[in-house]
Amino acid sequence: MEPKQRIKVCKTCLNRGFDPKTGLICRLTGQPPEFINLCKDFSADEIELKKEEQMASFASYASGPLSKDALMVLLTALLMIVGFLFAWDDLYYSNFDAGMAKYSIAVYWTAMPILRMEKVILLQRTFYISAFINLLFFSFISLGTYGSSEFKFIFSMYLGIVLFYIVGYFQIRKLIKARKLKADSTKMEAHFTNDYYNV
Repeated sequence: MEPKQRIKVCKTCLNRGFDPKTGLICRLTGQPPEFINLCKDFSADEIELKKEEQMASFASYASGPLSKDALMVLLTALLMIVGFLFAWDDLYYSNFDAGMAKYSIAVYWTAMPILRMEKVILLQRTFYISAFINLLFFSFISLGTYGSSEFKFIFSMYLGIVLFYIVGYFQIRKLIKARKLKADSTKMEAHFTNDYYNV
């Protein structure tokens, strides 16, 4: 194992220390890391491990070509915009029931790209932002048509959208839990095969 690889491992160990002369050291031995493949005294610092994962995740997201998640965000926004434009004529001429029915179809389709996102934080934020925008829009239209013959139909669609986002919320929680279990399982397997330490 190269010195840089040892340092990378030690940075995520609770037994790490620092010496002004030699740099990173092991507090148990008082010496720089010298293990070859696996350190028997390694004690994981969960906070540092999470920081390393976040930095790696950000680096992979920020560099290179447009990522899959970025494309999914754009697709979600595009579906909402296309849905609104598709319904614009009906909304402009106060044919709200037909317009909102068309827009609802686009809203339901946004579940496809959102649930295909790989980064959990981006998935959650995209879901919450789309929910906020669409529920606000439906609330505005519902209030605007209150007392008209179209109100009952539009309000029923509004309730359908609310139910859609409630179900979506629990589906996302279930998806995130499943991904976390899979990630933990992968880390555990990597730990026992020494891949976790880049050997």
